[in-house]
Amino acid sequence: AEYMGDEGLLPNMAMREDQVKKAVAFLSNEKVKASPLDKKTAFLLKKGLTQQEIDEAVRRVDSASKPTTAIQHSIPSTSETGETVSKTTTAPSLVPKIGPPDVKERLQKGRETGSLNLRHCQLTSIPTEVFDMSNLTSLFISGNPITSIPEEIGNLKNLRVFHAVKTQLTTASLPENLWTLADLRELFLSYNQLTSLPVGIGKLEKLQRLDVSCNKLSSLPDEMANLKELQILRLNSNQLVSLPKFLQDLPKLNTMVIEGNPLPTEVKEAARQGTKQLMSKL
Repeated sequence: AEYMGDEGLLPNMAMREDQVKKAVAFLSNEKVKASPLDKKTAFLLKKGLTQQEIDEAVRRVDSASKPTTAIQHSIPSTSETGETVSKTTTAPSLVPKIGPPDVKERLQKGRETGSLNLRHCQLTSIPTEVFDMSNLTSLFISGNPITSIPEEIGNLKNLRVFHAVKTQLTTASLPENLWTLADLRELFLSYNQLTSLPVGIGKLEKLQRLDVSCNKLSSLPDEMANLKELQILRLNSNQLVSLPKFLQDLPKLNTMVIEGNPLPTEVKEAARQGTKQLMSKL
């Protein structure tokens, strides 16, 4: 099965309402509510949902659990003198009050579970408390206007999953200490403004899944040849005109997505036949 990243297999893929509804039903189930979000997300991704659809389902479930607000209505009536007047009545709204997620509540849940979901929280920076969570194994900050990641991310020595999709990160805003997270298995940096990948990425020798699609990459660093555990690599919608030969030497790489790059026609045609055929054209 093709791999689905934080925004699905293809850029700008429309959300499927039927899949969102199924995800809402799953997430609302009392038996799964207490499970960590990353495990529920992984399950839904395996079922073929995109991360965008999952995020929408999470938003709906969160919104449904919030109290409704009262709406005032002006109702015309006739006074004793025959004049038309307005009376204001209050009625409960059928629409849940939707606002920014409760960041403090999410931070507390992250401390308890080791999985911190800060997606779509309208954050411009990662809360400093995050870097004191030594037990953290998963961190999701996608969908926030975050422009930089502090060096303190290196404190999260147990981090295995890091998603920073659709933020405002550039190559210069990726800290050196990001590459010291030796246990990192999954790194999603798609839909950002990356023009290159720092050579430090070669230090992530346990990395299994890398998504850098929908950026402005024109090349890949030779140091990526060290990523011997890499299984899935998403490069679609960048500015790559060629692919490095060292990709052939990554023994576990079985899925590579390259659509949307100005690559030679023969490479694109090989990619349509599968990753094995693509490798033969490098």
